[in-house]
Amino acid sequence: MPSITTDLIRAIAVQGSYGTNPARARRLSSEGYDARQVQDIVNAYIRSRYNAGTLESLVSQANGSAQPQQASEPAYAPEPAPAPVPVPPVVYTEAQTGISISRSDGTFTFDWRNAASYAKQEGQVLITYSSGATSAIAIDWLDSGATQYAYAVDPNSFYPYNGNKITSIGINLRALGNVSDANNQWSSYSKAMFPVTSPSTPILSNSIDSTNYGTITFDWDYVNEKAQTPQLFTDIVCQTALSQ
Repeated sequence: MPSITTDLIRAIAVQGSYGTNPARARRLSSEGYDARQVQDIVNAYIRSRYNAGTLESLVSQANGSAQPQQASEPAYAPEPAPAPVPVPPVVYTEAQTGISISRSDGTFTFDWRNAASYAKQEGQVLITYSSGATSAIAIDWLDSGATQYAYAVDPNSFYPYNGNKITSIGINLRALGNVSDANNQWSSYSKAMFPVTSPSTPILSNSIDSTNYGTITFDWDYVNEKAQTPQLFTDIVCQTALSQ
């Protein structure tokens, strides 16, 4: 049987050259080594935190007391199983619920319910256009306990003043619970949209002034100017014509 060397033990324990058991044991046996004896030295060397002096002593003792391998003995000793490392569970914050949207003229108000006590809340105002594109406008400030946010449409940024024709306005919300816990994660987004459509045709009427000859008064009304209706408008254009 060949002598056990420090290079052999380092090759197994440090470099992993002989693979893992049981393949390692078969290779050692094929080279004439006592696989169980070699494994015992490897385990003792690892427990010594790879101390060079300990390795020299172990190899010297093994070579001085080496015995022929007994056929009835197991070919290798099992390696100690590593202790499992506990993994803390990931905790996802419960998202906001019950989002509702109301409109008053060009101001959209978003209301929601908080499902838990939050450390942070984030949001985006979503504006969808007739082209299919969507703008996500970050909300500048949202308190951890907030349950409402209002967004005023700037008429100069949209049709008919430019080509961006709005088809809907909505909001994206998400929340975070305990920020001191690294395993606590942001909630999924809660989303709600409010449709925006073209203004309704105004209701028009006229009357002739009986005391002021040639004076005609035109009156009109808009059903869509009320809150909650999707017919948002930002301007009024009038045109008159005389015919005979």
